[in-house]
Amino acid sequence: MRATNALAVVLVAAALHCGWDAGTVAAEPAYLPYYAVMDPPIVYPGAVVRLQVRPAADADTGTVLVAGRRFQGEIKEGIFSSYFAVDVDTLPGPYTLTYDVGSRHGTRTVTVRARRFDEEGRVAVPISRDDQSLEELIKGSPRLISMWNRVTLERSWSDSFLTPVPGVVGAPFGMRKRVDSSTAMPLTSVGLVSESAAAVVAANRGVVILVADAPGGKFIVIDHGLGVYTYYAGLAEVVAEQGKPIARGAAIGKLPAGARPVLHFGARLGGADVDPITLPGIQLRIPDLLPEATHRAPSEERYRAHDYDY
Repeated sequence: MRATNALAVVLVAAALHCGWDAGTVAAEPAYLPYYAVMDPPIVYPGAVVRLQVRPAADADTGTVLVAGRRFQGEIKEGIFSSYFAVDVDTLPGPYTLTYDVGSRHGTRTVTVRARRFDEEGRVAVPISRDDQSLEELIKGSPRLISMWNRVTLERSWSDSFLTPVPGVVGAPFGMRKRVDSSTAMPLTSVGLVSESAAAVVAANRGVVILVADAPGGKFIVIDHGLGVYTYYAGLAEVVAEQGKPIARGAAIGKLPAGARPVLHFGARLGGADVDPITLPGIQLRIPDLLPEATHRAPSEERYRAHDYDY
């Protein structure tokens, strides 16, 4: 009897801590406490973060607002989940995150940590003129900007994201030109060094919304829903069709034949620049630095892999 009373006290205390009123406590089962959980709890510029909230009974969807961007979420199996990110150039510091899920609203402080990015001289693949032109196109094209900010309300992807081509990261996300690292535009993709004429696959299920020519080769964009986009640049051959659905792992094209071809693999979430290494479930190894630069290894993890349950 004492154990039962103690449990009741704990549940009531949890309810008061989370902002329930008496009517809400009575209406919802005691084994489904209201909570908001962020995974991972630390936010770095360009990293994908998942927020989960136990929704109220009247909720059918919800949104998250942080650092001036609103992100759509979905309710599945009684849990609201939303994925959000802050841009690569977001300044470190505290930001207010606001979530609205039906009649359930809340805020929390999100601290964006400083992130040190590799410079061109510290990695194996330098930034070419085509790479710079491609980045200017991706960041400055009105058509692409409009595309990145458009949100398809239904989520197409379900399983973890795949690495689109076998290889290693030769040019990491956020890398800048060595000649002017303080002002040069950072890369918002990763350069995957692969084999000659290697097949490139879709990282996840979605719709191919763009097939076009771009600096350095063919350019493909896939809409995965809920504001998540991936793009693939530097292809010599394309087999995917614009406007058509595509399956996770389906072939979209091939890299050029030649020594050390590079696929530029990028992602966007709610219009924010996203490091593809942090896409849910993906596994991409960040290569070791060049020998002469090992003493300046960044404080970031050298290997990132999420193991989300979907």
